[in-house]
Amino acid sequence: DENNVFTFLGMYFIDKGIPVVACRPDGSYLLLYGYDQYNVNIYDPATQEISKMGLGDGAVYFSGANNSFLCGLKVE
Repeated sequence: DENNVFTFLGMYFIDKGIPVVACRPDGSYLLLYGYDQYNVNIYDPATQEISKMGLGDGAVYFSGANNSFLCGLKVE
């Protein structure tokens, strides 16, 4: 299910302490940096605002951008 991509990939890396860059449907980007059982924490670099989005809403919203995410990996 394409909505599970957001939940699995996004939350997996955030849970490991690695922020995730998510593409928005309009082509701009957001930084996902934390979550709880209900919401994901979002930083919008264009507006420099911090907000929250429900996990279910996020799954639907980011599927509109083909679930395009980017994250880094810690190399030791």
